[in-house]
Amino acid sequence: MKSNNLLFIFIFLFFISIPFLNAQSAEQVQPRTIRITWSGGDNSLRYQVVIERNVNGSFRSFLREYTESTFFIVSLMPGEYRYRIIPYDVINRPSTGTQWINFEVKFIPPPEPEPEPEPEAEEFEETEELEDSEEDYIEYEFSGAEIEDWLWEEIELELEKEEEERRALEEIREEIQEKEPEEEPVPSIPNSPRFHSIGISGGSSFIDPLAIVSIHGTISPFKYTYLELGCDFGFISIYEQVEKFYCIYPYANLGFFIPFKTKGGLFIGAGGGYMTGLIDFSFGQAEIDIIAYNAAVGINIGNIFNISYTLITDLERITNKASIGFVYRFLKKERVRKSDTEIPEDWDELSDPLEDESGTEEDRE
Repeated sequence: MKSNNLLFIFIFLFFISIPFLNAQSAEQVQPRTIRITWSGGDNSLRYQVVIERNVNGSFRSFLREYTESTFFIVSLMPGEYRYRIIPYDVINRPSTGTQWINFEVKFIPPPEPEPEPEPEAEEFEETEELEDSEEDYIEYEFSGAEIEDWLWEEIELELEKEEEERRALEEIREEIQEKEPEEEPVPSIPNSPRFHSIGISGGSSFIDPLAIVSIHGTISPFKYTYLELGCDFGFISIYEQVEKFYCIYPYANLGFFIPFKTKGGLFIGAGGGYMTGLIDFSFGQAEIDIIAYNAAVGINIGNIFNISYTLITDLERITNKASIGFVYRFLKKERVRKSDTEIPEDWDELSDPLEDESGTEEDRE
């Protein structure tokens, strides 16, 4: 009976100690930062890093990442690994890739904590107390007559200042009264909620194409909305191996227009189009033939300038376009006649129709 109780107590203590053992091992085993480097080619656009881990004698997939650099930094737990690099060319096609390279991440025990140094006793320097001397003080004596004269001088100065300020205010009042009353300005025409325009702009995607020229126009079938039709022409490549590059992107957008109080406004819209073009490399050619989607946001300043930013994607790659240009906005102007804002000279002689209708019975007879 006693042996069974001892066995039960031993099993109970063993299961209680398991979490503490796991916590201690987790504190001791920490991941290590590994830097993998390789040499890239001139025609490589990006690289895929593939890492596999040895689990029970066989390698299994552990990590797959893309990078545009020729190095990769990753944190790994101790164990056996292997990796390979797969480069992609400038038109995003994968090549054969490198062979598998094995490496091992070894466990390094954490350093023992150093004993904290004992705080040093602070040393205080004795300071000498300064004694006041009679030479530091200068005594002045004033008589009653001198104080009275000084007060009268201050009062006279204050009175002179008040008199100068009063004269200046009177001069300002006289100048205001002499001026004729200015005519009240004619109320300005409110900004139209419709966005009818045509324009041309220039910009860049900061990659390929480096230079973009756009021709675009908008119509507003309904208030606060617009339909935009345009075409982008892209030129110039940033890659040295590209000898010739061009693309054409006709598109259509549907969006909303928020007018400012007098001129211009904000616009935001989305749509799509068809992009075609040609990339001429030193080793061959590649055609551009994709259907793209875009989202644009911008501001119209004074009905003259357009500043916009556009995101373009084919659901696999994303590019952008920032542009600025001139625009002509078609507005329906309403003319305000001068006679509508002036009071006729014979206003007092005109009869009031309400007085005619509400006159006495004698006047009506």
